[in-house]
Amino acid sequence: APVVPSVHEEDIVRLERLNLCCKRVRIWRRQVTNPLLQYKQQQLVGGKGGAGGGSGGIGNSKKPERRMHATLMMAMIVDMYEQRIFSEVEGAAPVDASIDGTTGGCSSSGTSFQESFPEFVVRFLSQRSSNRRLAVDQLHSTVSTVLHSASNHARVRVFGSLCGIDDKFNPPEKIKVFLHILENLYRSKVAASVGASGANTARIEEIATSVPLADVVFHNVGIALNVAQQVISDLFRDNFYWNFRFWLVPCAELSVDSSWPPGVCEELQERALTLATASRNTLLNSHRKIDGDAFLELLLDAWTAHAKQLHAQLETATDHEESAGIELLRARQVTQDSRMQHCPTTDEERKFFDQLIDEYWNAPVSWASAKVQIRATALVPRRPMTQLQQLYAAYVAELPRSRRVWEWSNWHWETEWEWGALVVAPAKPEQ
Repeated sequence: APVVPSVHEEDIVRLERLNLCCKRVRIWRRQVTNPLLQYKQQQLVGGKGGAGGGSGGIGNSKKPERRMHATLMMAMIVDMYEQRIFSEVEGAAPVDASIDGTTGGCSSSGTSFQESFPEFVVRFLSQRSSNRRLAVDQLHSTVSTVLHSASNHARVRVFGSLCGIDDKFNPPEKIKVFLHILENLYRSKVAASVGASGANTARIEEIATSVPLADVVFHNVGIALNVAQQVISDLFRDNFYWNFRFWLVPCAELSVDSSWPPGVCEELQERALTLATASRNTLLNSHRKIDGDAFLELLLDAWTAHAKQLHAQLETATDHEESAGIELLRARQVTQDSRMQHCPTTDEERKFFDQLIDEYWNAPVSWASAKVQIRATALVPRRPMTQLQQLYAAYVAELPRSRRVWEWSNWHWETEWEWGALVVAPAKPEQ
């Protein structure tokens, strides 16, 4: 027969689960080192050479003032996205196997560890440079271009947000959500280009192996209205990261609703329609299309806003659970202390204890004997036998030396006494 755990055991298990969930919430947006922020700080200072302490003499040159052309910057961003997707696919098996809502894919599993997106950008740019000085100059140039071009280009704004250069909420799952959006957009545009008659899974997979993602998503940046609506519907339907399923267990334990509010899908579809503009070549194509970069920014900002709200709710729920846990611990301590406190002994009980001392001295009292139990049950108030034993032990320990007649060291001995023989009287049988 199955063993049914007791209510106390279930309570302990749930408290342990809550404790783990609270820890996960606390470390979710932990302070992870962002190597790009030092270059941002140097750019904000003005590149005067006084903020490059961590870079030695390399960061104190005039190179940080140089910025690359926006077109070159946006092309490099696409290269980074493609390389990141490739690294995600290569490391999907060991990394995704460890996703249990703890760290959302930024944890180590065995010997594998997935770097954050800012760390990936630093490594990507460093590998393109022949030495460290050129790498640092390239990083300065990239950060400077992001800061100065973000207001004019949606692609640069999204990239800066993923790198943590702006002030928006940037949890570890943000880059994963963005890559999933890219994948959905890519497949939807490929399916739309094939047409309804040939848009089956095998055909889409065949085209996907030959057509790069950059050609479909970024180089042909226009998105048809029906494709945009399909992408949004697919994200709300079954996407793991878009629907915050990596937080399913903590949200369930902390009673936080991680689902999107009703009507958000339709609202996003309507907002996407407002981004539509007429095609440049109205003679060949009169259909209105959506700018792909603006569409990606719209989706990422919507997810980021809801993630920030969810994070605040989880923090509030965690604070409540931790304070409730402290109160529960304090209440249990008070209960435990009250169990150790007994009412003062009565005159009748002290008389009974004196009788036991006269009979047993320091020998163990036969509490299990019928004679002692009958006398104990007659006491008022009636106490449990274990509590009576504790009171007796405390009473004996507090006796003055004059009452501890069994201690031979306290006896008065005649120094001139001549010992003869000690006669032990036979014990009287108990009645």
